[in-house]
Amino acid sequence: CVGAGVFSVAWSAAMLDTFRLWSAPSSPLQRELGRSAYAAYLVHPLLVVPLTALCIALMRAAGAEIDFPPKGSSSASPLAAGWLALGWAAVTSASIVMTWLVAAALRRLPGCRQVL
Repeated sequence: CVGAGVFSVAWSAAMLDTFRLWSAPSSPLQRELGRSAYAAYLVHPLLVVPLTALCIALMRAAGAEIDFPPKGSSSASPLAAGWLALGWAAVTSASIVMTWLVAAALRRLPGCRQVL
């Protein structure tokens, strides 16, 4: 539906403008995260994908049956109620912390300082 697309773009623009106007970074942590945002954007796939693969391997080792079709990227394997939520929480929290730490560390390297 075209209306949904227009709404999504308009809502995203309104949210960005609102946060730009009302959420100036005030703490040292907010300033550091803001300075590291581009590096985090570049680094996060390099961390999220291996963490997801590790989570799948740990679930399989614990007895969960997870199969992916040969030409697919999602699994229709049935999981016990808590497995999916636990995996999501573990990968999300670990990847957020690791992404921002690696991004901040990369920004401090002499060669990356000017680029990131």
